[in-house]
Amino acid sequence: MTDPTEPAPTFHSAAPNEKAEAVRMGGWEFYFIVSLFLHSQGLIRLQPLENLAFAIFLFMPFTGWRQRIIRTILAWPLGAALLYHQSWLPPLSHIIGNLGAMMQFKLTYLADLADRFIRIRDLALLTIMWAVWRAFTRLFRIDVILLLVMSAMALPQLTHHDTLAASGQFSPAAAKPNQAVNGDNSARPLDTILPQFFANEAKRKASLSRAPTGSPPFDIVIIHVCSLSWNDVHAAGLDDHPIWKRFDFLFTRFNSATSYSGPAALRILRSTCGQPKQNELYSAAPDDCYLMDRLEKAGFQRELAFNHDGHFNNFLQEVQQQRLDIAPMPIADLPTAQLSFDSTPIRDDFDVLSRWLKKRAANPAQQVALYYNTISLHDGNQIKGAHAGKTGLDSYRLRLKRLLDEQDQFIDRIAATQHNAVVILVPEHGADIAGDGLQVSGLRDIPTPDITMVPVGIKLVGAHSSSAPVRIDIPTSYLAVSTMLGRFLQNTPFSTDGFSPSDYIRELPSTRLVSQNVDTIVMEHADRYWLRMDSASEWTPLPAESSGFLP
Repeated sequence: MTDPTEPAPTFHSAAPNEKAEAVRMGGWEFYFIVSLFLHSQGLIRLQPLENLAFAIFLFMPFTGWRQRIIRTILAWPLGAALLYHQSWLPPLSHIIGNLGAMMQFKLTYLADLADRFIRIRDLALLTIMWAVWRAFTRLFRIDVILLLVMSAMALPQLTHHDTLAASGQFSPAAAKPNQAVNGDNSARPLDTILPQFFANEAKRKASLSRAPTGSPPFDIVIIHVCSLSWNDVHAAGLDDHPIWKRFDFLFTRFNSATSYSGPAALRILRSTCGQPKQNELYSAAPDDCYLMDRLEKAGFQRELAFNHDGHFNNFLQEVQQQRLDIAPMPIADLPTAQLSFDSTPIRDDFDVLSRWLKKRAANPAQQVALYYNTISLHDGNQIKGAHAGKTGLDSYRLRLKRLLDEQDQFIDRIAATQHNAVVILVPEHGADIAGDGLQVSGLRDIPTPDITMVPVGIKLVGAHSSSAPVRIDIPTSYLAVSTMLGRFLQNTPFSTDGFSPSDYIRELPSTRLVSQNVDTIVMEHADRYWLRMDSASEWTPLPAESSGFLP
């Protein structure tokens, strides 16, 4: 018990120097300087209100040492969480959900990915910024200047909220932070347009039925390429590769609608219906949405081939569940051309397709539909042979040129058989090999146009084609390709009289660019691209650098 003779404890004010120190941000000044710089470069989406609140929290004049310790303990996770929230990095739930797949990556690939995030140039720039900050902080109250800047940036949001509240019109949807800051109301309709888009897509279908009696038979070869966008073609300097001029039809604004392989495979194998939400891909679809099933009913024998084993992320099983429940063509005895990011062998595309063509020659079926998937361009692959050790863009350029050269040779091989064929080159998504201003090279969680705007070409082998490809420059997606397949069946391009390209592209279904990875959505509206990271987030305009290269 306390001795009653002892004097009562007294609480003294902090020393003057202690109080002065308590109302300065100290090293957190540099945090806000870096945040403002990253925002100016479009590398984060600064949230003014949240930053102002955090700055005020740091600026509060706590005088007791216990209070200051508690503030310091709280400040670090709060600052890290705020910076991560403002970044373009995927939500933590996405990262946790993909930990199992990431555990299969080679250590060398994980080290390469880490190196892309931490560059010597960036560290040097931060060092220079730190030195300048240290010099100026001796002359000026930088923290007061930062507080004024944050207040000025947050003021439009505060007044916007007050105006709406006074008018009785306040609602979360009407008070988007990016609208208040940017003064741009273009994002307001997006929460209405998006559900309308999916509702309209659910009603669209491609007509695909058996060809009229007596029509010349032909095969269909779908070459599904992992990691190839127009932006990648441009970054690799292969815009003028001969293959682009060899196609009869070239889609220049085709949206893959995703930036990951599994959903991309499901989308093309359900391409006879409009574009569904990503979560709907993992539920049963109506019977007339399955492309390979529809082709089988139209008289084609279904076939399946990969240049890999299909084990990663259960890719083979997902493909087989799309009414393609057959075993892929065996390739285990073919030479290994590359080692994938998880150290499994990848076979050469020409070797695999040549084997299929040899088997096709011995197959009595009149018409065959092949789904072929290749991962020759996937990030992290290691080339075998003379070019072993190449990484990054150097490796990608070599692998892309080889793939395009081999597609050219494959078309020649089909032509030599004198068998009609529709060859469709359609990428799953891009590699983002050069980075897109939001994500480092190889990171594809945000499906920007740099990643989802992919080159799709159709070659009619055996038809009397024109000397130059017919460009399809309207926004399209998978439904357009299935629609053209249906038209090839009903109005053969393989007649002796040749064909008229306009017959196949007239009123081709156009599709607004809407791309999705789980809850992350990119949508085109009012000549801009908008991003929503999850259903609870605001729509944010993408930087101009992420608008996608078009040929």
